[in-house]
Amino acid sequence: MANSRTASTSIKITASSTQIELTGSREFVQANLAALRESGALKRCVPPVFQQRSGGNGNGDRGRSRTTIDGLLDSLGMDPRRSTATDLILAFGYYVTVVQRRPSFTVEDLEFHFATTGVRAPRSLANSLGTLKRKQNAVTPGDRRGTYQLTSQGRLQIESRLRDGGRTPREA
Repeated sequence: MANSRTASTSIKITASSTQIELTGSREFVQANLAALRESGALKRCVPPVFQQRSGGNGNGDRGRSRTTIDGLLDSLGMDPRRSTATDLILAFGYYVTVVQRRPSFTVEDLEFHFATTGVRAPRSLANSLGTLKRKQNAVTPGDRRGTYQLTSQGRLQIESRLRDGGRTPREA
């Protein structure tokens, strides 16, 4: 009998009208995801929704599954306490715009995700966003005042880390 405290991974993938859900150990999900990629079944898919499942953390959520920013950060190999503010902003922006399928993100979204992960937001999110806009060309202003969108380059930075198992280009 499996241990009820063993963590498992769950990924949902949607392509056109087809939806695939893989649940099991991280190795099981990664192996089956690799097989789906090799078969060409994932050519035009919406990126997966990241979920974490646990047997319980002592806070009354035994066995409950929920979509989390922590699941994305884990897939990216990012420790929120050791990552740069700009890396976290990119990850949070990706989560809001791609996983939650919203057209743009706001400073309030970023502050919420910094608080959710237990990391203090930088003193000036505007400066960090400015760095991402001017130096990295990863973020652009959104359609409305106070909103931002990831550029294709910003999205590529996150998706390449997802493809490479969380390794940055320097580590690969």
